Amino acid sequence: MSTRAHAYLGVRARAALVLASAHARVAECAGVEHRDRSAYRQVPPSDPEMCIVCIYSFDKGNVGPRFVENFGHNFGHKSSVSNYWRTPLLCCQAARHFLAIPVEHYCDDYATPDFRIGAAADSGASASLAALHSMLGLILEPAKHQPPAPVNTFLGVVCDVSAACLDVPFVEFRPSPRRTAGVLSMFDQAAVLGLPAHTAQVIKGKISWILQTAWGRVGRAAAQPLVSRAGRTTFLLPGGRKPPPETTEWTPALAVMAGFFRALFRRLPPLRVPVGADPRPRLVVYSDAQYSRDGRKGVGVVVTDTATNLSYVCGGEVPDELLAWMDQFGTRKKQKINQCELLALLAAVMTFGDLFQGRDLLMWVDNVPTLSAAVNGYSHAPEMAALSNALHLLLASLSARPHFLHVPGKANPADIPSRVPFVRQGEEFVLDSSRMTPKDADMVKTLNASHRPLVLPSAAQLSDAQHFLE
Repeated sequence: MSTRAHAYLGVRARAALVLASAHARVAECAGVEHRDRSAYRQVPPSDPEMCIVCIYSFDKGNVGPRFVENFGHNFGHKSSVSNYWRTPLLCCQAARHFLAIPVEHYCDDYATPDFRIGAAADSGASASLAALHSMLGLILEPAKHQPPAPVNTFLGVVCDVSAACLDVPFVEFRPSPRRTAGVLSMFDQAAVLGLPAHTAQVIKGKISWILQTAWGRVGRAAAQPLVSRAGRTTFLLPGGRKPPPETTEWTPALAVMAGFFRALFRRLPPLRVPVGADPRPRLVVYSDAQYSRDGRKGVGVVVTDTATNLSYVCGGEVPDELLAWMDQFGTRKKQKINQCELLALLAAVMTFGDLFQGRDLLMWVDNVPTLSAAVNGYSHAPEMAALSNALHLLLASLSARPHFLHVPGKANPADIPSRVPFVRQGEEFVLDSSRMTPKDADMVKTLNASHRPLVLPSAAQLSDAQHFLE
């Protein structure tokens, strides 16, 4: 299963709980989990030949191939996943349409929010889903059933719906201690025994599921050493150097990554999702950068709070320390506009963190590589990966919910503070009018934005992402 699929399904499972919680304002909301028993074997394939499975036995005195009848989908076939998937999808659609049960599934697991009303233990969603399966000749696994509770664990993610009935309701998600402890234990074992490619792929899959389901894009870029070890073709090292031969060695880069995830699992707050519309409108954020090899290297940010109709602006030059940090990866690119554009996005979060706290964000950028790194939380370029990792760590620590979008460069108001310096005028700082065009001056007047000093990360912070967890 790809990382993108993990993300998609994690969002669907979260959405089911959030959607259901929206209907629980007059009751106590609880989460329920079900699983199909022997899921793949319950649904027969259309091709009779698919019912014959070949198993090779290594038992002493019974060595050799054996052919076994299996009247169901073979778990080893890739096609079994997509073919079987249609069965729980049908059950979910029927439960929603005919029984008004807000249920979602991940393969053979069902997330079914239920509600306690009065003296009743629940409102019947669990029993109704079981009855629906029985009508279709399917069986739910009793041993895997989790009864209604305000907090339940669904596929390694703790789903907390206990606050769904508050005046300002929300649902929270966080990785389960058992799941995170398992990943950290695999790191500890690999540090002693080495990390082969297959084990790296297993750890990468587990981390992807935890992060994508609970925290969105947080930490994806930090897993770059795992991606390199797990991939069939190792990424070229900075500067185009050939990678070392395949190895199982526990490298310093892997050790740093393991330390980062250990701190991440311990410190990040749970993902909080409002039920229904957020009472506060979104923040609108524009960021931009300028990079001239022999001239100004600047970043600019414009923020408008639609709750107050107040706008804010910041901008400044990129210090030489950060430009040198970008060069340390061995690339020494003549043009660093992509890095500066992503740095501007990070500066927006660091400068206006008080406004971003717990808000929905519309974050507009006019640079496609920056947009890709922000949306995916990952980049093959190590300096872009470090900036993207810092960005998502800060957004998660603020419980902010970003939505990244592209804006044409000529329509981006942050272009002005990225190339025009601020000058002191009395007790305030304003954009230098002598450096602006008439069109720039009109835009600045329309925005009527208050200035804030630009806050940028240091090279030391970007070199050790744990700084952004403190």
